[in-house]
Amino acid sequence: MGEERERAVMSPELLPLDPTILGEKAEALKAKLESRIVGQQEAIQEVVSALTVYWSGLATPNRPIVCLLFAGSTGVGKTELCRVLAEYVLGDAKRLTLIACSEYTNTQRHFISKLVGSPPSYVGASVEPLLGTDTLNKWREKSERQGVNTHIVCFDEVEKSCEELHMLLLGILDSGTLTCGDNSVTDFTKSIIIMTTNMGARDAAALTEKGVLGFSVTETGSADTEKIILAAGKALFSPEFLNRLDKTVVFKPLTRESVKRILCIELGKFQKRVIASSAEKFLISITPEAREELLNIGFSEKFGGREIRRTVDVHIAQPIARLLASGQLEHGDVLFVGFDTDSSFTFCKEVQQVKTDAPVQIDFEIVTIPVQSEPGPRQGMSFDEWFASLPEASIKESESIQDCPDGSCDLS
Repeated sequence: MGEERERAVMSPELLPLDPTILGEKAEALKAKLESRIVGQQEAIQEVVSALTVYWSGLATPNRPIVCLLFAGSTGVGKTELCRVLAEYVLGDAKRLTLIACSEYTNTQRHFISKLVGSPPSYVGASVEPLLGTDTLNKWREKSERQGVNTHIVCFDEVEKSCEELHMLLLGILDSGTLTCGDNSVTDFTKSIIIMTTNMGARDAAALTEKGVLGFSVTETGSADTEKIILAAGKALFSPEFLNRLDKTVVFKPLTRESVKRILCIELGKFQKRVIASSAEKFLISITPEAREELLNIGFSEKFGGREIRRTVDVHIAQPIARLLASGQLEHGDVLFVGFDTDSSFTFCKEVQQVKTDAPVQIDFEIVTIPVQSEPGPRQGMSFDEWFASLPEASIKESESIQDCPDGSCDLS
């Protein structure tokens, strides 16, 4: 048999194919996810592979497109991946159907009626259930304009939910249907079902802190951490529940290098907010010393990326808000954020205000900040041309905060 296969491959009449090559649509999705979700390549690959099968028309009939369980500690990007996926596939992160399972604990079993609705003549029977057809399809009209005919449903922190919710999920995961209180049937066969859980996270965190038999976690802890989390899943969920999943994806703890990229993303988001919502639009330049200090403060294996977001809010957003409120920042300024030897962040701006129309790259599009200037506005000036026109003391392009087209987000 092996010789026949070898002869077939060697035959000049056969063209070898490469199944690892992704299509254009899948490549675009992968690039989008990798630019926002850091250090979770396996989870991204599972999502891209499932949607590739669906887009090709080869998905298993009478089942959801994919049923995944994202497991890992807090702040590693489980729910954020669902939001970014909805943003790309559905056109808006708000179109994600997010079910907070902490609202359906064993002490709140009666709240299940919010998901499936109440039977006729019962109180609340007129309220549309959260998993009803009309609720799931409320974004369908806008999504279909982009050629999308699917839902993305995330059951967040599913381990906190009661047994009744687990029973509801069995039918959704197996047959792709859910019977509501009024006997109407919701179709999930064109849905992406993702559940997140923190199961085993505490035991895994203890392993990360202590190491394994004297070895560093990077050498042996990764595989053992995954075993602990998967074992916790087997103890928490029933075999029939786990058997209906396409895969349980264990999210890896964030390394310092991963958190560095998350810091870049969060700073970029803050610069976007300044451009989009602030009346006084200005640019921000973060020195390498300040970025390193923000990383030192925000890096936490326990809290993941959420600690970075809080760090940016406390040490960057709040001081800048006070500068705006006190009138120290003006329209068109270039703000420098540094870190001095007294262990404090410093804020200063150019003495001579930039008198030009300052283009700022937001989502890879040139947006012009209107600034009054004696020479008059310079429409059509490129980002590089504007930076070249600044005084010597001004920021350089490599120090500006912007989204990185290649997804690297490396501002070091």
